[in-house]
Amino acid sequence: MNKRLYGPIRLGFIALLLCVFQAQAASSMAQYETLLKSVGPEHLWQAPDQQWLVMAQAKHYPTLISASPQSYFSAVGKNFSTAIALEKDTQIFESLQLINLQTRDRHPLTDANTEVVEVSWSPHSDQIALIMKQQQTLTLWRYHIATRSLSLWSDISLSSQFNAHSLVWLPDGQTVIVRASLSQVNPISAPVPILKRSSDTEAVRLYRDALDTPERRKIFTQLNRQQAVLIQANGTRRILSAPAMLETMRVSPDGRYLLLQSLAEDLHPGVKFNRLARDYQVIELASGHVRANAPTLTADTITAKQADAAPAGARKLSWLPSAPASLIWIEAIEKQGNKVATALRDSIKIWPAPFSHPAQPVLTSNWRIFELSVTPQGRIIYSDFHAQQKQLRLWSWDSKAPLEAATHLIQYDYTDTYADPGQVAVIRSPLGYDYAVANANNSVYLTGVGQTDQGQSPFVKRYDLNKKSAVVIFQSAADTLQKPLYIRVTDQQETLIITSETAQRAPILQRWQAGNVSAPLYDWHSPELPVKPVPQHLSYPRADGVELSADLYLPVHTGPAKLPVIIWIYPKSYYSHKQQQRKSSPQQFTLIEPLSPLVGLLEGVAVLDASYAPIVTGKDEQPNDSFIEQQRLNALATIEALEKTGQIDTSRMFLMGHSYGAFSALSLLATSDHFAGAIARSGAYNRSLTPIGFQSEQRPLWEIPELYQQLSPFFQANQITAPVLLIHGTEDQNPGTSVLQSELMFQALQSNGVNSELLLLPQEGHQYETKDNILAMLETQARWIRQRINEPKPIKAHL
Repeated sequence: MNKRLYGPIRLGFIALLLCVFQAQAASSMAQYETLLKSVGPEHLWQAPDQQWLVMAQAKHYPTLISASPQSYFSAVGKNFSTAIALEKDTQIFESLQLINLQTRDRHPLTDANTEVVEVSWSPHSDQIALIMKQQQTLTLWRYHIATRSLSLWSDISLSSQFNAHSLVWLPDGQTVIVRASLSQVNPISAPVPILKRSSDTEAVRLYRDALDTPERRKIFTQLNRQQAVLIQANGTRRILSAPAMLETMRVSPDGRYLLLQSLAEDLHPGVKFNRLARDYQVIELASGHVRANAPTLTADTITAKQADAAPAGARKLSWLPSAPASLIWIEAIEKQGNKVATALRDSIKIWPAPFSHPAQPVLTSNWRIFELSVTPQGRIIYSDFHAQQKQLRLWSWDSKAPLEAATHLIQYDYTDTYADPGQVAVIRSPLGYDYAVANANNSVYLTGVGQTDQGQSPFVKRYDLNKKSAVVIFQSAADTLQKPLYIRVTDQQETLIITSETAQRAPILQRWQAGNVSAPLYDWHSPELPVKPVPQHLSYPRADGVELSADLYLPVHTGPAKLPVIIWIYPKSYYSHKQQQRKSSPQQFTLIEPLSPLVGLLEGVAVLDASYAPIVTGKDEQPNDSFIEQQRLNALATIEALEKTGQIDTSRMFLMGHSYGAFSALSLLATSDHFAGAIARSGAYNRSLTPIGFQSEQRPLWEIPELYQQLSPFFQANQITAPVLLIHGTEDQNPGTSVLQSELMFQALQSNGVNSELLLLPQEGHQYETKDNILAMLETQARWIRQRINEPKPIKAHL
């Protein structure tokens, strides 16, 4: 060859390869942009008279700039804006439409630029109250159905803190009560020395965003101050409550009283939001006076260690829908779980207005009561459970026949998805309380996903409380996945709002009555959507006989060559191998989501969803005692199953996982030589950083130090030789997955000469939300995958 030409030819060839690579990357990024689209019935609100439906799309994936124009205060697992009474992850709706369920006509309710935080139908279905976000304020608007007009109702500054409902209607359908914001943040004072005492809090898992200093508790209180304010039809206001950290509001069925649930002023320094103490007030609307206080629900420091324990005070407090104004709640008799033997563990109490006599228990249980709902006719339906036995029971009791005993309806293993009889269907009243859907013959309705080993078959059952028998009134067709969204019963007429979809076709919205399905009310399908392909469902045993299953997805245009594969893992603990059950449906329409491992399909790589993999706990074992060995058995069986397909190159297998799955991926890299690399997102790799416990592990580090070290890939970094891509959000507040976990793991890999990368996503928590970060993650993953699938597999020195 002419040497004078060789250099230009070689450079030209390299340039050509670079152009091809850049074109491939650009093509992938264009596809990744489409992944940020959403489809389906994200949010629907049906009118009480069943004539209308409001439909909205939620805003997804804000940019870093739009998501962070102001600072946020992170506390108790939440991120509170310091500029507006709104949390960072509050769902924002846009492009609201009004659908007539009889004519199927659609009308725009808001334009595309209007941001809506809450939608609430009036009791008479003639008006819709909306809370809109305008710059740094939430305001109240009203839409009149008759005139199709939208107008400002009140410019009072509202609060949407705690992601709870911000307004309720009165029975007259003309008046609402709102949570008015009193949020303010005074200049933060200079830091002061902090003294913590072991007697202050119980030893529980460490939360980095806990309310553990007086300054943090002060800021939290200032941001969440609110008042209940009554807004009349003409916009006139009347303050109903003193400033408090309001969470929920419920108007009594007769419209005379307002039940307020607030966070207690004494904020516990060591628990997350849902375990903070709650106070309850009953306010008489006519006078504005406080007429009753239900028992305060104390801060919950116990259920983290005992699943069937309960804090003292009122739980699930609400109005009895069958009475003018009677409170109903659950209250613990014995707070400890089944570690403590007792004849009675929980009670249900009813307290009628005018609340002049103490509340009386009407029911008791020797198990912990879990859920509680009441029909408009006064039938109380409640469930209780036994954590050690994994059993749940369903009961019924007629509050209008108090001398009768409760009737036992159903009992089943709540870890057995296939045996789930369904959940009691409930509706939220415009007044703010829930009630169970029922007909005039004392039948309630149970809805469920209908999971089997073949997939899902959602159902609705009519359950006769008198006969203790169920009739299936609706079940999804075999060749379509039909999901009931709403159920309404009037004059024995049962009406459902359902969606119908297949694996290759997006959902359509329909109305169902007596087996007849209407023409589509709305169709979400578009041929441009990046649809998840139908998987090959693999079932196979591991060496000890435990049955495993996984779903194998293949990229389009697959040729004869064997494919590299990404294996998505997230082991789950079970107390029986029979508990490992399928959770998906072959008829479900699913987009390839940006955070899903299925993005690997766009790079021509097969993807195996092995997230069903079990870690089965023996009779006298804890879940982690045999984790390493069982994960090894799972891996070997999975590799053998992939070999048998004849489609996978098992020398190019890559692990991928998020959180516990990320830890599991690096643990496998450190203890086996079967895999060519791993992508690990937001994981915990050094268990000594979570010494009080992690995942399903309740024992502290000092009791089992060897196991903590064994379950820490950080301490086995010298055993890893395959390439690793670590990804983590810089603001991860999850108790076990601080960004420090990935930073230290990266240093450990780097120190041991492992080909490793660390991508830090600014302002992201445990789940990634902003468009900029997600696209950066996708681009980095794609580049990493393209490089890895063409590399020879590294050889390890250990087995």
